[in-house]
Amino acid sequence: MKLHKAVALLAVGLTEIPHYLHIHHKDCDVLNNDASNLSFMTPSDHKWIHKQYGSATLSAICKGLVSIDDAVLWSDDPARAYILLVSDVNAQGAMVKYMKEKFGRFDLGKIAAAKPITGIEFEEVTELSETERGDKGFGHTGV
Repeated sequence: MKLHKAVALLAVGLTEIPHYLHIHHKDCDVLNNDASNLSFMTPSDHKWIHKQYGSATLSAICKGLVSIDDAVLWSDDPARAYILLVSDVNAQGAMVKYMKEKFGRFDLGKIAAAKPITGIEFEEVTELSETERGDKGFGHTGV
């Protein structure tokens, strides 16, 4: 097994990488196998992050030459970029541990593919309008 795979698996407490995930070297240096430099990603996210920034920019971000705040502004999907740029196997491992303790199970694929919800707008109101409700439980419309 390659070192980066062993480090990533140890961080999340698994013995094998799910077939639907890649391990991304955040600074694009395949010799830097520190857990803070590795992140599980879906193949589409892995391709996307490299297409968005390229190896030189990703390396500059990891070296602190470009801030993550600036880098996300260059992206066509800032929320996705932010999550992918800050995530590493240590954070993903902490989420796995939490999910195991709280729910007794986890799906690393869902953790790796998690994206923030964006584009939702809420309207604040002082009074709710009356609606007709059915008798089959909370929020039932009667349909």
